[in-house]
Amino acid sequence: GSLLATSFASCILDFKDIYTAEQSITNTNVQRTYTICPNKLYEIGYLDFSNNLRRNQEGGPPLPLRPNMKLQCGDDGNRDNLCWITDGHLQIDGTGIRGLDDDYLDNVEIVGFVFMRAIQHSLWITKPGSITFRDCE
Repeated sequence: GSLLATSFASCILDFKDIYTAEQSITNTNVQRTYTICPNKLYEIGYLDFSNNLRRNQEGGPPLPLRPNMKLQCGDDGNRDNLCWITDGHLQIDGTGIRGLDDDYLDNVEIVGFVFMRAIQHSLWITKPGSITFRDCE
């Protein structure tokens, strides 16, 4: 049998871990849930002209989006869990400019985050799909 859903046991402190996990996913029809560790301020880095993170700076990559992906703050996805995403040119990437490129973004859920102080885009999407934000601000 094949897996119908994949969930990762521990919470994620570094968004790079999502990119690493997703690079090995070839079948995006499988539902995947990533639980982001609560009670933390996640600083997003700034991009250079090639859309790479600038070197020698604080901040990580934006949250990547792919089909059938759920990103949630804490075990229950409640905004009171305090996953704050701040700064950076791009906080949620639905474009593929950072290497995860799909033709569409169907069945994507973003649950329980607070987005603030984006330099350019909190969210940038360049392809069709269905993306649901729940309990975000």
